[in-house]
Amino acid sequence: ITDSSSIYLDYLYKFLKDEIEKEPKEFNKVVSNSVELRYQNNLIFECNSKSIKIINSKNVQLKNCNLESLYIQDSTVSIINSNIDSKGIALKILNSNVNITATDIKGKIAIDTFGSNLDLAAVNITSSEVSILSKRANKIVFTLTTLRGPLTNKVLHRKIVMNDNNKL
Repeated sequence: ITDSSSIYLDYLYKFLKDEIEKEPKEFNKVVSNSVELRYQNNLIFECNSKSIKIINSKNVQLKNCNLESLYIQDSTVSIINSNIDSKGIALKILNSNVNITATDIKGKIAIDTFGSNLDLAAVNITSSEVSILSKRANKIVFTLTTLRGPLTNKVLHRKIVMNDNNKL
């Protein structure tokens, strides 16, 4: 970076301005089943399900998943290179620690979170009403995360604390 800082900064500027073409991810069609994971620890899960519920689980990793909805409660979860596309709430998180990387999340309400810690890196969030709805206090770290919706339309790269009934 130090040897070619101007090239790096030009690339970063184009990325932040959303001018770089990204290849669309290809996922298999969502199948009609739903999965529930309770008290699962140290699990790597590749999925193509209508919905997944993860409850009271630690160190669960979802990779290359295609979902219509995801519910996480009292758990520690990583989501990598996945797609969540819902007509309602795409991702509901309660009292959990969630890391999301290189994932697309789309819904009427993309993320509904309650008392949780989120780390979002290279995530695309698209909503028709609210990108992120906070209930109670939530700590969220955004690393080059794009929010597109009626309330927010920008790339975020910062840490925020959202309080009860805050919306992005």
